[in-house]
Parts: sequence; structure tokens; C-alpha cells
Amino acid sequence: MRLLQARQLSPKTWVTLVLLSLATLAGNAAAESDSGCSVGCEPLSEYVESFNEYLSATGSHFLTGLNSVITSAADPVMSVVDPPKEFEELPVAAVTGRFIGIFQGTIMAAYRGTMGMLDMILAPIPIVILSPEPRYQPIPGFEWDE
Repeated sequence: MRLLQARQLSPKTWVTLVLLSLATLAGNAAAESDSGCSVGCEPLSEYVESFNEYLSATGSHFLTGLNSVITSAADPVMSVVDPPKEFEELPVAAVTGRFIGIFQGTIMAAYRGTMGMLDMILAPIPIVILSPEPRYQPIPGFEWDE
């Protein structure tokens, strides 16, 4: 009998296999919880609860990255309109603060956009959020954790 190699399976077949294996695992867990679980196994509800927690964290991580990408365009403009407090100590702060704010805002926009893209790409991996603290939050549904 010839064994199937991984490259011969279509994406639709892979999805079907994954869904069937998940359904089998869920059925086995439900059968174990009904038949009196042995030592060391957890009820299915705890798995579902932890999976929902993971999905919530992943969604929040993705939305934080999306918020950073969208708001990164405002950084150069807002650094000119409202320069950071640190720029008040510069000589002739009314002029130099706004002029340097253009460069600081452009660098911040590049950083915020890049880290936002990384947050969106790496959202399924439970890591620390890379984006800087958001200046604005036009996208609802996420909480900023410091």
C-alpha cells in the first residue's frame, strides 16, 4: 500500500483532517467526562474556557496592532501640532520644538507602523505586545495592557 505524502494532500483535505481530529478529541473528552474521569484529565468545559481565553487574547493582540498601523499616520502631524513636553526645554522652543517634532513624529510613525504589523502577524503567538502605547483608539474591542 502506498502512503500519502504531505505534499500530495490538498488544502481542503488538510482542513477536513484537522476538523475531524478536533471533533474526535472533543468526542473522546466528552465520553471521558461522562464515564467518570480518571486521575489527571480535565472536563471539556475547562478546555473550552481556556481556548476562549486564548481567542480573546489573540483578538485583542491583533486589534492593538491594527490600531497602531492605522494611527501611525497621525504621529508626524500630532508631533508638530502638539510637540512632546520634553521639547519645551529646547532653545527657542516655539520654533525648534515643532521643527524637531516633524522628525520625531516620522520616526515614531515608522516604529508604530512596523510594530503594529508585527503585532498583527504574531497575534496567534502568546507574546508581549510590541506596539507603543496608543495615542488614539479608533478601533474598539481591545484593552491596552502596560
